[in-house]
Amino acid sequence: MMVHNKKAKVGEKNYQPDDYQQSDERSKGLATTHEQATDTLKEGYNEETGAEES
Repeated sequence: MMVHNKKAKVGEKNYQPDDYQQSDERSKGLATTHEQATDTLKEGYNEETGAEES
């Protein structure tokens, strides 16, 4: 039952800019995922070739 409660808490948190300065694994993960997603959106990604567009 404890595992279920812990899993529920993971989905309760959204990215916050201060996640980059936090030390817990969840905040670090959100910051990293946010950075990767925004980099991909800024640079562009071609799904057919799997290559970044220039």
